[in-house]
Amino acid sequence: MFRQRFRCRNINWLTGAYANYNIYETRDGRYVSVGCLEKKFWSNLCLALDRADLIDALDDESQHERVKDELTEIFRTKTMQEWTACLEGKDTCVTPVLNFDEALAAEQTRANAMVLTVEDEEIGTYKQLGFAMKMSATPGTLQKRAPRLGEDTEAVLRSCGLSEAELDRLLVKE
Repeated sequence: MFRQRFRCRNINWLTGAYANYNIYETRDGRYVSVGCLEKKFWSNLCLALDRADLIDALDDESQHERVKDELTEIFRTKTMQEWTACLEGKDTCVTPVLNFDEALAAEQTRANAMVLTVEDEEIGTYKQLGFAMKMSATPGTLQKRAPRLGEDTEAVLRSCGLSEAELDRLLVKE
C-alpha cells in the first residue's frame, strides 16, 4: 500500500507532493531534506519526532496535506543545526540542505574529490563542484569554464533552427 499511491503522473513521492519526501524550513530560515522513501525510515522519523500517530497517516491519501502541514510546523520549531543533532544516528533519511560554501567544505564532498579549482582569466580562481561519476578509464575533466549569463544564448537559439527574424525578436543586442 505504501508504494501504490505514488503512481500518479506529476503527483508522486519524488516531486515534494508528500510529507515523506520533501524539504522543510527550519526556525533559522535554513532547510532540511526529508527522503523517507521506505516505510522504516518514515517510521523512524515519526518516532524521533514523537509523532507515532503520523506513521500510518501516510497510508491514507486524504491525510497527506495534513501530515505535510504538521511536519512544516514541527520543523519550524528548531534550527537546522538543532535538527541535525536531534536526528543524528536515528536512521531517518533527513539531512540538512547545505549552502554552496558548506557543500564545498563537507567531509563527504572532500572524500569524493568533488571540488574543482577553476582558473578564469576574467574573474580569477574559484571553486566549483566536480564530477559525481568517477570512471577510471574515462575520468571527467573540465573542458571550459561555465558560460557567462547569456553568453551562449544566440548559439543555442540558432541550433533550434530559428529564423533571423525570430532571433532579432528574441535577442536584445547591445
